[in-house]
Amino acid sequence: YQRRVRDSFGVYFLMRVIESHWFTWVTSMSHLPMTIDDVNSRDWVTQTFHSTQNLGHGVLNNWITGHLNYQIEHHLFPTMPRHHYPYVNARVVEFAKKHGFQMRTRSLIDAALDIMGVLKSSSDAIAAQQQKKQKN
Repeated sequence: YQRRVRDSFGVYFLMRVIESHWFTWVTSMSHLPMTIDDVNSRDWVTQTFHSTQNLGHGVLNNWITGHLNYQIEHHLFPTMPRHHYPYVNARVVEFAKKHGFQMRTRSLIDAALDIMGVLKSSSDAIAAQQQKKQKN
């Protein structure tokens, strides 16, 4: 009995670790490639379109991201159940066009590559700062 409890706890813990990493990756893909600056001078809707992107849509992407691939809809309607985001997406796209907002949607692969680029540029900037400090 104790072994089953231990094994069950181990599987539960492993799944939580995997889930946490995946959730972090998905939310990073929706935000890190976007410019987030001067957030206090913009209204919520403008800031949402400026600093957030959606990830590719479809049954598989919806399932593996928990519908958080609709990140813009998530920010505009935070209390809406996530499984309703696909139904409001067309209205949000129409709203963005009408008001001149860019609504960016990237595939999961392209968004993952964007993250790698952001991490690379961040590490290059940190390395440059460290080299500058060493010279002084």
